[in-house]
Amino acid sequence: GNSYGVIKFTDLTSVFELFVFSDILALNREILIEGNSLIITLVKSISNETTFYEDTSDRDLLDGHIWRLSEKIADRAKATNRIGSVVSIKLKHKDHSQLTRRLSLREPTQMCSLIYQSAKSLLDKIEDKGPFRLIGVNLSKITRSYAEDEYNDLIDFVGKNSINVEKATDKIRQKFGKNAILRGRSLR
Repeated sequence: GNSYGVIKFTDLTSVFELFVFSDILALNREILIEGNSLIITLVKSISNETTFYEDTSDRDLLDGHIWRLSEKIADRAKATNRIGSVVSIKLKHKDHSQLTRRLSLREPTQMCSLIYQSAKSLLDKIEDKGPFRLIGVNLSKITRSYAEDEYNDLIDFVGKNSINVEKATDKIRQKFGKNAILRGRSLR
């Protein structure tokens, strides 16, 4: 994120947009005493991209990269307690021209499987077959997650099961390390 400035606790009374800082104040109440400063960083998006050694049109290879990029984004979102409601992909040609597509989600998420499914559906709709030099995935419209990410689609039992598997996997990785358990898709 970008640092937007140093705010002194004593100056906050004159700030009109106090709501922007309310999260930060609540989380840092014990360190905010008169005279102390706080650097405020706003997270607008979480993204990751891969530049290929050789340009590729291989959809299976692109799919594998979308999964790994989605994992990295989800891990970062979970680590910072963030959720996002827009997923985007970026594909770049060797001449640096690029294609971008975005999809607004029904509910914000930090779950890898939902980020991946959205990014994959965007890739599937792109008619340009490449070859591509770079692929990127982005999660935007970021907000703080105050409760455990819920998936409330009553019809999509497969999606709900996927979320439960991901949550169990996250707990194992937290306890035993990042590489303690991997999904088969990660090995492609």
